[in-house]
Amino acid sequence: MKQLLAAIISIGLLTSGCGDKPPVENQTQSPIRIDLSKIGDGTYTAESSRDEKLGMSKLTLTVQDHRITNAEFVGFDLFGNVKDEDYGSLTGKDSADYKKAQIAVKANADYAKQLVATQSLDQVDAISGATISYNQFVEAVGKAIGTSDHAARSEKVMGTLLTLKADGENAKLAIDESFNKIAALVEHIKSDTAKLNAAAAGEYIPINRDTFEMIKISQRYSEQTGGAFDATVGAAIELWKSARKIKTLPSEVDIDNAKSRVGFRHLHLRDSDNSVMLDREGMKLDFGGIAKGYAVDLARRTFIEHGIGNGLIDFGSSTICALGSKKIGLKNPRGGGVDQVVELQDGVISTSGDYERFFELGGRRYHHIIEPKTCLPVDNGIASVSVAVAGDVEYCATVADILSTSVFVLGEERSQALLPQSQCKLLSVARLDDRAAEY
Repeated sequence: MKQLLAAIISIGLLTSGCGDKPPVENQTQSPIRIDLSKIGDGTYTAESSRDEKLGMSKLTLTVQDHRITNAEFVGFDLFGNVKDEDYGSLTGKDSADYKKAQIAVKANADYAKQLVATQSLDQVDAISGATISYNQFVEAVGKAIGTSDHAARSEKVMGTLLTLKADGENAKLAIDESFNKIAALVEHIKSDTAKLNAAAAGEYIPINRDTFEMIKISQRYSEQTGGAFDATVGAAIELWKSARKIKTLPSEVDIDNAKSRVGFRHLHLRDSDNSVMLDREGMKLDFGGIAKGYAVDLARRTFIEHGIGNGLIDFGSSTICALGSKKIGLKNPRGGGVDQVVELQDGVISTSGDYERFFELGGRRYHHIIEPKTCLPVDNGIASVSVAVAGDVEYCATVADILSTSVFVLGEERSQALLPQSQCKLLSVARLDDRAAEY
């Protein structure tokens, strides 16, 4: 267990500051450059790229005497409706979609205010745990008045937005190659997961090397966390996904049935031919807590192979990798703002929170992070957890994903008891009572 939490964050990896006074950073690190001395008076508009769930956003900037005097960032849904107070109400004002829409609306307004106040985009390079609205905002500013001397590309992958940015002679090549590798990984994971979930109990199934390596890492940390992280939790994930759709709690019989099909010790590996075996009928694997991190590791290695020393890999804002120095904001899980800003040097930040996929019933929130032993959504007073892992840790992004989930499941007290504070610490734990602990 000491080995697990020693990987969370080494002292000196991060320097933190409050949201109002972020660390000073050389402007050359900013992904979009704004040179207002070259911008004439007038009104500038730009639209962000379109997203299946959040729609698109339109930015309007007013520039006078080489200063931004006004900024309005308005979101539109897929039907062209402004994301005002009624946005999302078609699914009911108690729905998760409506609540996320309201957070996005507030966040967009905050970003615009910050731009007018600071006249720059240097506050943060990314926001961990945020929706894609910040990426949309930065993109729109760049289109309206910014210049960029590096390559960047964003695409929907695994149901969320993957954004890669890089500086250097081989920047575009590194980004394109990374997307190709990740696309291949996604197909392997889908295929291998289907084969393993359909296989008979006790049958070894050969799978792709990357999928096998991912499962191997998962098993290692399942052992070290005492089962707080467990890739065999698929049956419970499916059960609660169905419950979210109909907003009805599963029965105790269904929960007990799921529990009988969960347990990392019933998953066996055979290195000689990259084979995996599940020894109980009906077991299902789910890689939602690890796949994005493994994909980020693939991209990170590709960046390094192409000599990229300054880059950003942002996978759905939950897993963010910095090559070089980047300022990363940690999202307030119950609002649109940033609780904390940290400077990340050649490492990864991962955030796990209860606010992306959930439903509420009887005043309680039932979210997607499942405690493997009970097969129930974690209910320990925590709203989000952010951890960071240094880049010299093997599979640093994969490990960061595992740790943010594990600490969320274990809880603040149990997690701290597992690590010597002189060696490492958590980055942030936001609680439901509005207490956000910075470590």
